[in-house]
Amino acid sequence: GSGNSVTNLFSNAGTYQVGLKIITNYNDSDSTYQSVVINPIATANFFAPEVCEGNATSFTDNSSIASGSIVTYEWDFDNDGFYDDATGSTASNEFPSYGTFPAGLRVTSDSGCVSIVSKNVTVNPNPTVDFTFTEVCIGDTASLNGTASVATGTVDTYEWELNGDNQFNDSTGQSINHEFINWGNHLVGLKVTTNKGCMAQVSHVVTV
Repeated sequence: GSGNSVTNLFSNAGTYQVGLKIITNYNDSDSTYQSVVINPIATANFFAPEVCEGNATSFTDNSSIASGSIVTYEWDFDNDGFYDDATGSTASNEFPSYGTFPAGLRVTSDSGCVSIVSKNVTVNPNPTVDFTFTEVCIGDTASLNGTASVATGTVDTYEWELNGDNQFNDSTGQSINHEFINWGNHLVGLKVTTNKGCMAQVSHVVTV
């Protein structure tokens, strides 16, 4: 370049020798060299696993830098363009519903260079669940029929709690038949799980 002020875009970090040569109108000249240091920019990145509705999303920094270090981590979870929702290399945020939400991370190196990344994070919906049943006499078989749905994805498992121990491991399947060995009221529970691992459960009193 020429002139008393120039700009140059260096494509890589490092130390460069930059020279200036001055030529007078009498064709006299003089030159000098200075070392110009170009600091590296971090590659901002983070990891955030999918979660179920009602659970906080955990954010973990995955940024890297060629030399030097990253000194600040600032997060944007409400998509307002301001990185003021959390600080630190790890953070968490509970989004208001299920869906896909943008999240951003801004990192700053020890030399003051800034890098930003934005990603979409997923919050999966919880299912809804219920079951119907018929009251029976002792010695008869009760029919229990589960119903479940989820906004996105599928309901994959139906697990029943039949013996009052609060463990959903007595039977599986959307509809089952069960013979209660004692008369009276029995608290029966059904838990369903989606293909994304999100769960819901319901209990009803079944009278024998």
